[in-house]
Amino acid sequence: MAAEVETYDALIKLILIGNSSVGKTCLILRYVENTYQKNFLPTIGVDFKTKNVKYQNGRYKIQIWDTAGQERFNSIRTSFFRGAKGVIICYDITNAGSFQSIRKWMDDIENNCSSYDMPVILLVGNKRDKDHEREVERFDAETAALGLDIKYKEVSALTGEGVEDAFATIVEDIIKKDVFGHSTAPATKDRHTSVAVGAAKDSTTNTSSSSTNSCIC
Repeated sequence: MAAEVETYDALIKLILIGNSSVGKTCLILRYVENTYQKNFLPTIGVDFKTKNVKYQNGRYKIQIWDTAGQERFNSIRTSFFRGAKGVIICYDITNAGSFQSIRKWMDDIENNCSSYDMPVILLVGNKRDKDHEREVERFDAETAALGLDIKYKEVSALTGEGVEDAFATIVEDIIKKDVFGHSTAPATKDRHTSVAVGAAKDSTTNTSSSSTNSCIC
């Protein structure tokens, strides 16, 4: 018997970037497999997983690239910006340093993506379950996102809180941008706003794939 051919209306390439240990891999595993892996080794180079979703009358295959946050993998990571329809910048709400790096990650996107076809960008604060250890106030993150002309979501890869909503938001915005030809991010002056933590506490290529199905309609 011939193998069943997978069909979908469009392939959406989505990449996650951010400092090492902010929880990018755990976030992808929670979204794709609804699992949480407590102990894991840092991503080496780039890895990816896939998930099939339905939106209105369309079927979409989401290819989610998990990139290493370490500086030594910059040259590998840069090549994977090509063809990306969406980028999630992930930081750890308990680590002010990872939040301060958002400007650097925005620069990476702007330097490696065509100005004529910029990807949809979403800022995500992970580890919402550790609110008692928070170093970055939600207001500061929302203000930074507004200044960068992007949306913001807080999630917990551990509990799953907000994860489905965050991915559904960026996928929906990507589809709307492709269909209607405009960004769905809040309108602001530009994306060159500095990132500051006003109320923060002081703080001194191997690839693999898997797939699953979901509905974001």
